[in-house]
Amino acid sequence: MAFRKLFPATAWCLGRMALRRARRFYACAFALIFIWATFTFMQLRHSEAQAQRLLKAVEMLDVGSSGDADAQRISKEFIQYEVSSENRYGVYEVNFEIAETSVARLAFHSGAALDARVGTQDGKVVDVGVMFERQVTGGKLAAIISEAREQSGTCRSSYCVGNPIGKRFILSKLDMRATAEQKRRAFDLNLNWLIRFNGEARICDLSPGAWEEWKVQHPSDIPLLRSTYQCP
Repeated sequence: MAFRKLFPATAWCLGRMALRRARRFYACAFALIFIWATFTFMQLRHSEAQAQRLLKAVEMLDVGSSGDADAQRISKEFIQYEVSSENRYGVYEVNFEIAETSVARLAFHSGAALDARVGTQDGKVVDVGVMFERQVTGGKLAAIISEAREQSGTCRSSYCVGNPIGKRFILSKLDMRATAEQKRRAFDLNLNWLIRFNGEARICDLSPGAWEEWKVQHPSDIPLLRSTYQCP
């Protein structure tokens, strides 16, 4: 004969106890998931905010005018993100990186990172660089910013945008002649893509200002640019 029929009162009590334990288990599991999700969200928002601050700090530097004190201020403020420092060909470079936190990697992995570089020589800031990368299907996209005292290569103006069409990056090059508006457009990075865990980023999503400038500087390439990068 079934236990429930032989001992109905005992079976009822055991059932109630099991139900209570199940409820406690689910309540604890839900609480742990909620706490972890909240903590992860706060970590992600903190990373985005710090990346915005680092990007703005580098943008505010005036190549050729800003001095060691300005570079050291950035190093002190973002020391937790400093990944290396070295002397290369007489230029002292400090490199920073802000990426996903270890906690966030447990939830997703976007492969996104903001790297920044500040170079000084003879007491002056002589070059800065920024690279914003994001993992996409088949590889990575990147928005790259380089500012130096003088332009190099084929660029002869104060602000040049572009790269061989089809490459998975957009390059903005500036020199000491660049205006505040040109710098604003070059440093216009959408750092929300640093922490997003869904969606497929495009070049124009990572660097909207540089994308618009690319079309202005190379109007004859607009149809090819739009079809290649699927951007308006």
